[in-house]
Amino acid sequence: MKTLIPLPSAAKHMPALCLLLVTLAACEGAKAQDTTDKSDLDIQQAVAEWQEVKPAIERLTQMEADLHHLFAEISRSANPGSTPAQESAEAKPSSQPASTNTHCPNTRNIYKKSLALASFPRMQPTSSNPGALHQVELHLPMLLGANLHNRHKMLTPLQLQRGLTSADQHGETVAAAQTQQLAQKNRVQFVISGQVNDMSMEFPNTLSSPTHYSRFINGVHNLLHINTRLDKRSRVFSFYLEVRDGITGQRIYNNQYSTFGHWKPEPGTQVGFASARFWQTDYGKQVQHLVAKASDDLAQVIDCQPYMARVDTRPGQNLLVVHSGANNGLRTGDALELYQLVQEPTTGGYQQYDTRLIKRDAQVYLTETYPSHSVAQFADDLLMTGQYVVRAP
Repeated sequence: MKTLIPLPSAAKHMPALCLLLVTLAACEGAKAQDTTDKSDLDIQQAVAEWQEVKPAIERLTQMEADLHHLFAEISRSANPGSTPAQESAEAKPSSQPASTNTHCPNTRNIYKKSLALASFPRMQPTSSNPGALHQVELHLPMLLGANLHNRHKMLTPLQLQRGLTSADQHGETVAAAQTQQLAQKNRVQFVISGQVNDMSMEFPNTLSSPTHYSRFINGVHNLLHINTRLDKRSRVFSFYLEVRDGITGQRIYNNQYSTFGHWKPEPGTQVGFASARFWQTDYGKQVQHLVAKASDDLAQVIDCQPYMARVDTRPGQNLLVVHSGANNGLRTGDALELYQLVQEPTTGGYQQYDTRLIKRDAQVYLTETYPSHSVAQFADDLLMTGQYVVRAP
């Protein structure tokens, strides 16, 4: 007879416990899988949200830095001894007008030279559209002439209504011949011409279709009346300038001038070049400085050239008429040297000539002076043939 040993109570419930443990393990595994899936979704959603707001955060950071820069500019502008944040070196005006005879001591400049200013055509006509600045073609040479007269005490230049032939397009000989014709017709010694190369916006979209960020920056600059590098409404002004001698037609000076300034009028606003509103803009002020600088250069170049004037002669007479008078500083009794104009045919050109000056061993003395012309007499008998000019010794 076998004796049955009773099992502990825990052993009786072992199958149930095993089943429960297996069930709990399965539940935990399912829960862990669900948690893993949920975590992946949260991470993906967070990444998507970050990518969406990241540009805005970066923009806010940039705006904060820009605001700090604006406040720094305001503090600097409050200090009279500080340097402006934006200033074109080419556009700085001279503090004093060009002094006479300090840069060319070997030239006597006791007489005033006559000038003519041609119009300055626009090489990029559409670049003058913002603000309707197309009148720059006539007003720019007028500004140069006003500077020469007011700041350098030169004769008021004659304003021509058309531009000169470009030597780059038609050749040097053609340009020289046209200059001689204009100078002889208008009785001037020098002819100044040029062209407006560019008046465009550096960043056109900031004016025509600005972004929200650009509108904010522009608004801050307009509100505080300041100009900094953050304001992208920058506009270029560039022009070419040359001076030709009216006697020979040769070019004696040429240079390129350029500057930039902020242009803030709204699109479609009719401002006009050289108007009162134009000079109130930062762009207008920079243009004004640049024109002053160019006039200083012109005055220096012209001042260093000798005074000359054409004359009319009559065969068999020792009297001649000088195309210059009291307005140029001539006085009765003044002595001038006589030069003959000689034209030499150019190689390879049909009816094209180079003009040369040959000094004659003779002087003329002014016997009568009038505002626009004078009468002179030879010291000795001289047979006059051809064309002549008088020159200051």
